[in-house]
Amino acid sequence: MDHRPGTRNGGLAVKPDLYRCRLGRRVLISSVIVLIGCGKEKNAPTVRPLETPAWNEYGHLLVRADPNDGRALLLKRLHNDQYLMWGRPPKGSASQFGGEIYRYDARARLLTVVPRNEWNQATSPISDCSEPASGPGHALLPPLVHDVPTKRLLFNGTLVPTAGKTVLETYLNPDNTHVAVLSAEGAYRKVGFPFLGGGSASGRRFHQVFRRADGTEIGRPVVLEETSNDDDIRICWSSDGKTIVYYDTGLTKLWIVPVRAEALEGTQNPGSPRD
Repeated sequence: MDHRPGTRNGGLAVKPDLYRCRLGRRVLISSVIVLIGCGKEKNAPTVRPLETPAWNEYGHLLVRADPNDGRALLLKRLHNDQYLMWGRPPKGSASQFGGEIYRYDARARLLTVVPRNEWNQATSPISDCSEPASGPGHALLPPLVHDVPTKRLLFNGTLVPTAGKTVLETYLNPDNTHVAVLSAEGAYRKVGFPFLGGGSASGRRFHQVFRRADGTEIGRPVVLEETSNDDDIRICWSSDGKTIVYYDTGLTKLWIVPVRAEALEGTQNPGSPRD
């Protein structure tokens, strides 16, 4: 296959400014060597999962900023019946529904269970993580598009290389200017039960953020640690657009990432909550 600038890659044109990065990564993957082709995946920041033992069953995730700390988040889970009742317009603070509240400290990268009144007394906007960002499967609108059938990211029909070869999920930020992208290192494989997710991909999972205006990446990729090939991971932006929450559909673990990976430097990464 020809990967020179201006040629086609699987029927898609490759952005010339990303050509060197794409070629380097492909060569190294085929050689089964640590990824160093672009200088981005090598020594990439990592985020370990934060377990949520206080949430012991499936539900719907709500996220809001902690009004007392600009770098902290409050997270709440609603049962299905609670979510349906809360979802009837106008949506309130969900304070009438019970459930344990987690507080995420971005400096320590730590989850703690906090009193429910911390959520109830907050006035910050709520992100409803079950609400699609734009259409079925969070497929994006032009010019930056998640081409779901091919599992690729396209800008005006041109392939945008991602840290992983398979784009699993995308999600727009609240003001529709940036896109969070979850990709997998390996190829996509279908399974026989579409209603259970439809398929999976092997290898590491990567977080990235791209600008919708020109398809360029902000910062560098972040590796989500301790993921399995069968993890069904979803994406949610905080309402202030500063933080992205990745979560498994069972809400047993969270990966919380700042928009810019550089913000991870100098922070702890304990990977477990304190009750």
